[in-house]
Amino acid sequence: MGSKYSFLNDFAWGAEGKHHSKRPGLPCLMVNVRNFESFAEIFHRPPILPRTHILSFALNRIAHSSLPHYNEGRKEERPMHDPMTVAFQIRNPWRTYKPWPKDIKKWEDVPEAKQEGRSKYWQEGYRESCVTIWHVDPETDGTDDSCGFSHAKFTERQRQVLKSLAWSEARNPWLRAAKSKVLEDAVLAENLARAGLLATADALDIKISYDEASILAVRLVHNPIDNIRGSLCLLPGYHTNSQQDDQYWREECAYSLFYCFARNLQRGRRHWWNHPRWHIHHWKIQIHALQNLKRWLFSKCTGCGNRFRWGFAPSCTEWDSDGPRWFKSETNVYCDKCHPSAACLESKEMECENK
Repeated sequence: MGSKYSFLNDFAWGAEGKHHSKRPGLPCLMVNVRNFESFAEIFHRPPILPRTHILSFALNRIAHSSLPHYNEGRKEERPMHDPMTVAFQIRNPWRTYKPWPKDIKKWEDVPEAKQEGRSKYWQEGYRESCVTIWHVDPETDGTDDSCGFSHAKFTERQRQVLKSLAWSEARNPWLRAAKSKVLEDAVLAENLARAGLLATADALDIKISYDEASILAVRLVHNPIDNIRGSLCLLPGYHTNSQQDDQYWREECAYSLFYCFARNLQRGRRHWWNHPRWHIHHWKIQIHALQNLKRWLFSKCTGCGNRFRWGFAPSCTEWDSDGPRWFKSETNVYCDKCHPSAACLESKEMECENK
């Protein structure tokens, strides 16, 4: 699935979307009618079924009639989920690594006598954090970004406008008219991206100049690592679940593209004092020295029962752990030798030696 959707397109799935770039891969082996609806609800949209599955088209139609459109108001529990985002960091006044000497761009050019106290990974030097201030999202809308930390939240009117644009694009395609896996013509892709940005800005009443739209289009199209060239075309059976040019799937894909355009237009247009990092009532303050002290004094390895050295970060088998506590040990924390994964690795190494 990852090869079919670019990062920007995948990131745009779902209004006020979750961070779907971390979504686990879809288990596309066998799906029966009995568990189809629960399977589809996990990912907010009909699953990508094997092309050889003779019931794929019929099952998609069943799902379309029962599932909500565009992930509206979905709430469910996720096993690996953390609503905390770093808002601020207060760093130590002293440096862990000193900066490189001036006028040196490569680590190999640094004399050996001056490499001590420096790191090849930190050209500007590095200072560790002594205090980290976290923003804990209240998840009022069922997502882990209900405050809009990553991007400004869309209003209901803005979501309806994006749906209207997607509806129009599905019936009279012009952005995703090309039927290919990737739009190879970079000039055409840049023109389409610019036109899509301007059309989205006009529909959402966002003021943007032609030059600003051109810069955004260049960034979206010509990024060598990730770009939207694969989202400016639509090949049935590759970008969609159906081998036919279906209006439903065109509308879904068009919405994700306009959602991507809208997020890029909103980026940088929010005043600094409106950012959720200033939600003081959502702050959680982490003092690293105090955390290390509690772990050093009270935490013990669940396997061997020994205490941890100062500053050691143990491995944990729980996603939602309590962290270091006063006068109590953490639960299910292990040293490097006692962690279950270390035992599995050791047994595999022994098997390889026996072979």
